[in-house]
Amino acid sequence: MRYKNVKISMDLFIKIVRYIYMDNFDLKDEIIKDLQEKLNKLELGEVCTKMHMCKDPVEKEKYRQEFCDLSGIHPDFRW
Repeated sequence: MRYKNVKISMDLFIKIVRYIYMDNFDLKDEIIKDLQEKLNKLELGEVCTKMHMCKDPVEKEKYRQEFCDLSGIHPDFRW
């Protein structure tokens, strides 16, 4: 399996470098929060791509619902 490259902000990169090389363990919680946000965005992008690439209407609706759930769209505001 080939992995894609992932871009992170310079700020996050510097926090990781400081954590690893300078033993600045105070940054751990911030790094975890930033990485979790990045993972959430990656997951949202993956679901969005699947939703737009899917030909089957039933499967497309499933991905649309999952996209709305991940985006935090309240069920009352969905079509």
